[in-house]
Amino acid sequence: MSVIIPIYNCEDYLRACLDGVLSQTYPDLEIILVDDGSTDGSYAICEEYAARNAGVMLLRKPNGGPSSARNHGLDHASGRYVAFIDSDDTVDRRYIGYLVGLLRDEHADMASCGYDVTAPDGTVTSIEPFGRERFSPNGDMTDYAHFPYTVWHMMFTREAIGDTRFDERVFYMEDLKFIVEIFMKPGAIVNTSDVLYHQIRHGESTTANRYAPSNFGRYFTMSKALEDMCDLSRGCAKLHGERLKYLIKEDAVMLALMDAKHVGDDSQRAYLRKVIAEKYRETKRHSFGFKDRIVLWLCSWSPSLYRMIARVDFEG
Repeated sequence: MSVIIPIYNCEDYLRACLDGVLSQTYPDLEIILVDDGSTDGSYAICEEYAARNAGVMLLRKPNGGPSSARNHGLDHASGRYVAFIDSDDTVDRRYIGYLVGLLRDEHADMASCGYDVTAPDGTVTSIEPFGRERFSPNGDMTDYAHFPYTVWHMMFTREAIGDTRFDERVFYMEDLKFIVEIFMKPGAIVNTSDVLYHQIRHGESTTANRYAPSNFGRYFTMSKALEDMCDLSRGCAKLHGERLKYLIKEDAVMLALMDAKHVGDDSQRAYLRKVIAEKYRETKRHSFGFKDRIVLWLCSWSPSLYRMIARVDFEG
């Protein structure tokens, strides 16, 4: 069982995370700490834990972001099962053992659990969007809201992961493409509402400023990754439809950003308009409701008007 923890400048929270992982009831863990070029005391803390615990493997690399760090960990992982834990979060002592049991009992490729979120002001919200259920691309996915979109409350079989890696072009929602690619191999997911993972939010997330003009260059590259995700999900109508909606709305907002903040060039505008037009035509094969169809039409007709109605603010 391999547990991969990407680490970057989290010295204030790292010990709580590592103590929680080391206290798991499941035996024989391979705990892979990937220091992603930390400039604070995080690496020294990792060295301390690695020196005291034979099951801790410490890796160090130049800063490349969480996807790069997770990929580096995967390249060194040897466990039959793989879990990813963020370095500023904590887990219940039963977390690993419970999900391993779920994978085995359900003969699944991925498992996810409920989690709670602690806000910077200390408010705790429990996220339990699903009961015990299982779904696969060839099965009946009746509610896309039940589909997990982050890897940090999930476990995977190593066989299902294979050579799949995180797309390092993606700087938010990077987990979802990884999950979709494995899901469409195909792979079955089993969910449980038991709250075993504790996400701790310490400030503004990466997604909070994704519409900043300074992020435009990165977004344009990432848009191509979002297209890949749409293509990957074609074999599952419900998932493909949701990915189409997401891509169209995101590209529409970025076109509005280009006009409002004078970023990008004509070739990039033409490319995004082409993608929106093509994907909008694809939506006609899906049974979207009236509201969704109006939103998608608006995105294709006037991205700036859609941005205003959706009240998307641009930072910076």
